[in-house]
Amino acid sequence: MSQLSFAKRLVVCAVIATLVAQGLGVLLWAGYSRQWLPLHVAAGAILVIGLWIAGYMAARSGVSIYRVMFAAFWGFVVIGLGYWQSDLLVGERHRLPRAMHLIAGIAALAQIRYLTTSTASNKP
Repeated sequence: MSQLSFAKRLVVCAVIATLVAQGLGVLLWAGYSRQWLPLHVAAGAILVIGLWIAGYMAARSGVSIYRVMFAAFWGFVVIGLGYWQSDLLVGERHRLPRAMHLIAGIAALAQIRYLTTSTASNKP
């Protein structure tokens, strides 16, 4: 499998994982379907692993090391916000960490798209 076709498949998997994670996240935020939390976590993990794979592919194709390091760091931000969001703020202010986690997930997908596009354009 070529690097370009793998990158395309990675983006498709990341988009699906993001849609599942975001959809379930909104339901969890609204107080519904607490039993779907493990699936939400799994979809988020797939997204973050996809981000790290895209970063690895980008590093191998010559994309800026700073961009790759930021992608690796951002994966930990997404995980950290998801894991500790219930402890960050309580009451009405708890909406802020939830919104930050939502935005961080969307930004992770945007980085995957950027890194895979950069990987394809830097292909020798």
